[in-house]
Amino acid sequence: MNSKFTQLLVSVMGTLVLLLATYSLSAQVIPLKIRINNPEAQGLVIDATRANFGPMPPAEITADLAWATDGVTAPTDNDTWSPTGSYCCEAVVNGDEISGKIAMISRGSCEFGVKVKNAEDEGAVAVIIANRAPIGLTVGTHTDGTVWMGAGAVGDSTTVPSMFITYEDRKTLEDLMAVAGGTLNVTIMASHMYDASAAHAALTPELGVPMDSIQVVLVNRDTAASALVTDIQLTATITEPGGGTEVLTATLDTLFSLGIEGFSYEQRTFFPSYTPTEAGLYTIVFSASTPNGDHPLDSETITQTFEVNPETYTYRIDNGELFENFSVELNEAAYQSAASSLIFNVGAMYRTGDNPAAAAFASFILNNASELTPGMEFTLALMDADPDGDGSYDNNFDGATDRTDFLEVGSVIYEVSGDEPAGELLLVEFDSPIALEANKTYLLMVSHSGLESDNFFPPKYGAAGAQNQTEYGTVYEIGLVGGEGYEFDLDGFEYWNDDTPNWPHGGLHPVVRLHTVGFTNTENLPVLEDGKFTILGNPAKEVLNVGFQLDTPADEVRLVVLDMLGHVVSSQRMENVLNETHTLNIQGLAAGTYIVTAITPEGYRTKKFVVAR
Repeated sequence: MNSKFTQLLVSVMGTLVLLLATYSLSAQVIPLKIRINNPEAQGLVIDATRANFGPMPPAEITADLAWATDGVTAPTDNDTWSPTGSYCCEAVVNGDEISGKIAMISRGSCEFGVKVKNAEDEGAVAVIIANRAPIGLTVGTHTDGTVWMGAGAVGDSTTVPSMFITYEDRKTLEDLMAVAGGTLNVTIMASHMYDASAAHAALTPELGVPMDSIQVVLVNRDTAASALVTDIQLTATITEPGGGTEVLTATLDTLFSLGIEGFSYEQRTFFPSYTPTEAGLYTIVFSASTPNGDHPLDSETITQTFEVNPETYTYRIDNGELFENFSVELNEAAYQSAASSLIFNVGAMYRTGDNPAAAAFASFILNNASELTPGMEFTLALMDADPDGDGSYDNNFDGATDRTDFLEVGSVIYEVSGDEPAGELLLVEFDSPIALEANKTYLLMVSHSGLESDNFFPPKYGAAGAQNQTEYGTVYEIGLVGGEGYEFDLDGFEYWNDDTPNWPHGGLHPVVRLHTVGFTNTENLPVLEDGKFTILGNPAKEVLNVGFQLDTPADEVRLVVLDMLGHVVSSQRMENVLNETHTLNIQGLAAGTYIVTAITPEGYRTKKFVVAR
């Protein structure tokens, strides 16, 4: 079994270990960002890798995106997703469509430099080469992910910047083009500072608990080997909910121009610990200064926000805003091939923080349930990723990280009906709440087997933006030949923003959330027997009717209502409760799914309900 997790841990120590070991130090593979500006993209940013030829992009290039075509070049092998002409190995024939724009071209059939030169000759201001090999599939001689773009015979003569993106990001762009009516406006960003993180052990920082993972990544984009930047002063200015500020500082002695194997030398800098003392929204502005004050770093800033909410009861790696126009998905041919065994699973890693909790529900999104086989089962399994508590996820010491290293602590099965609307958060209840220990790492995995279900369409998992929180991570599993093993990719550790090469990129995460009960003192209470707390009439409109069948009168019962982000939106206390029905006013709640927890002297129980308007 394979894993990039060991490589990522090595990267944290300052050595960037990637897939190819044949680059000379004259080559520098530099990460770029591409922001899609159309409102349909909801602020999505994807990743690109700069070519090893042509000029360095300026700080920003903003232009419309258009496919370039030569009208003639056809694939020479089994590529069925790149139309004839999109390879641009001959003179581009739609110059009027790409002039002044960013041209997108398919990988394959000729050298990268030739493609870029042909688009440049027709007025393109930049060129994006898109992979034609999806994750899990080799197309001709081409593999998936991102690749190093060499100059070939003519690349060094090009005068416009060029870069490479994955097949998955290419498809996202194509999907957005269709939704937006054919035109996308994008910004290519070549900042020296990126992936700032306001991380904490729990989803949101806790009051009175130090945040020790505030950090930012710097990269020296100057390709000259001698172009070192020294004595960089870094600042993180925190604005607190009440308006007060606190300034954290750090120093980076040297920002190197080249890293191992010619890859850009990305260097992470940690700031001193910070302890939030107020509830509310915090803003952090990251900035840098160099001794002469004339480096591009001196004018760059990154702004991050985080929320402190002691009553947040959902673990999630997404930022809460669900993407409506695209999904995290596997190419159909890759899904159906013998090499992938009809398996495409997703998951998320979480850390619990200083307080124990109890997980009551898990949730995910299927955007194509109508394509899937009715009755197809998805297993949501919760696993302890570090049962022995030694800080390593390779718990069987075999040099790899996979399911065999983890201890399953609970699971639940969701059966597809085929009627699930796209974009709907599917909330699935564990048979009984699962105790979560403090300061532990857990993996929540959504798994299925298309082979077992006679299913031939890959699930399209709903997506949301990233949170930029270190030591969380998206997990992908794709089956190998015969289903004998998995490629198990733990993402988000070195690259918090889902930047690991060869996997879906850019702030795009499958929505996989873990919902806990709405209070923190569950360790002293048993789980209430099913049937002692029930929801009556669901969906509800103005009031929620709840029923109790307790053994003895309860002096006090508390009801706590949470939304799907884990925020407490309503609570109510009742007295002298035994066998009766009570009502909870829900007039102020928007339409959607909610979780309600009943806390009684006999125990607690959590249920879901829907508000219909």
